[in-house]
Amino acid sequence: MKKVLLVAAILLAGGSVYAETNIDYQSQYDQCVDRITAPYNGAIAACARSVDALVSEDLNNTYENIYNFYANDNNPYSPETARLLKASQVAYLDYRSKMCQFRNRIGAMPMDVICPMEMNIRRLRELQEYKLGQ
Repeated sequence: MKKVLLVAAILLAGGSVYAETNIDYQSQYDQCVDRITAPYNGAIAACARSVDALVSEDLNNTYENIYNFYANDNNPYSPETARLLKASQVAYLDYRSKMCQFRNRIGAMPMDVICPMEMNIRRLRELQEYKLGQ
């Protein structure tokens, strides 16, 4: 009964597991690159690092909020859901690492910093789909 009341209260409040930021990180990166007068890898990498720092913080906060929601013993979802989310995040980090190594070997741009930024943006969007009650 407590579980049903918890879900109902949260749904009625219109809450979500995370605070959606609606920040377009890709546009921030594109604008930074557009401001470079003589494009070179160092400046492009600096843009990617700066945006990735922001998206990484947002990604980590979003993941933690979702994880904590599902890990709560009073949650109608089992803590097993939190364990599955954690396993998916560990798998994502491994995939990101390997994919970016691959892209860095075949890319002309500084893919070692652009790739993680791009993948983190996609992962953030993916996690933001998990609103409470869905």
